[in-house]
Amino acid sequence: MRFIAGIFILALSILPLPSQATAADFSGKATVVDGNTLSFGETKVSLWALNAPSQKEQCLSTRGKIFPCGKTANRTLTMLIQGRSIECDIKDGAKDKQSRPLVICRLMGMDINEQMVLSGWAVAKADEGEQYSRSQYAAKKTRSGMWRSLSFKPEDIRGRK
Repeated sequence: MRFIAGIFILALSILPLPSQATAADFSGKATVVDGNTLSFGETKVSLWALNAPSQKEQCLSTRGKIFPCGKTANRTLTMLIQGRSIECDIKDGAKDKQSRPLVICRLMGMDINEQMVLSGWAVAKADEGEQYSRSQYAAKKTRSGMWRSLSFKPEDIRGRK
């Protein structure tokens, strides 16, 4: 009996254990700086693979009216996270031009970066991958967010280049 128990214990010790989930690089409640920048305390991070209008940027509506699309992008990101705890992972050690980590953020499994593109208040950056191109296509097709503006072209968004 001891022999069988010993074999059982030995077998358990050599079986692979389920991998433990790695901790997020940044987690907790973040503050929105602008449509593609968050702050975790003193540390600012940029959302990977997207560009959102800068805080003061304006867009032209289909009715020919100027509206504050930068503030709207900021408000959209604020509403997405709603002061809740989020998790952000640095994308392959990448940094933006201000040396801020480029991150993919999640809220209860939802990809926040993708939601910004899908809402039309950020554009996908093709040079950082095609991950959000389908979401951008959907936003453009439904004329969501900035895609309803007359003069909007993705390259017109200054934000983070």
